[in-house]
Amino acid sequence: MLDWLIECETRFPDIGMNALVNFWEDFVPSPLPENHFPEPVFTRIEEKLIRDVSVAMDVFCDATPGSMGNETAVLGLRQWAAVVATAKIAYAEMMKRGPMPEEEEPGLQ
Repeated sequence: MLDWLIECETRFPDIGMNALVNFWEDFVPSPLPENHFPEPVFTRIEEKLIRDVSVAMDVFCDATPGSMGNETAVLGLRQWAAVVATAKIAYAEMMKRGPMPEEEEPGLQ
């Protein structure tokens, strides 16, 4: 999800912004419960950074209408820039250890 958010920094996803936000909420509920991303699967730092993205996403959602009609304008919001910026930080931290096993290409292990 983090890399998907980053990819949408300047262009909206093919599925639309509404669907992207809904997918995020499928994996990261709001409010985010404590220990939703527990150790040892996620480090404390990773969990904190995902929480930061979650907070930024909540602020973004509060700044947008219930259904985002003009998606191009939505990409220009400072709240969206904050989502992308926090996603970049979280993604960079998580990539220090590499992708999770289910994200690896078959035959590359």
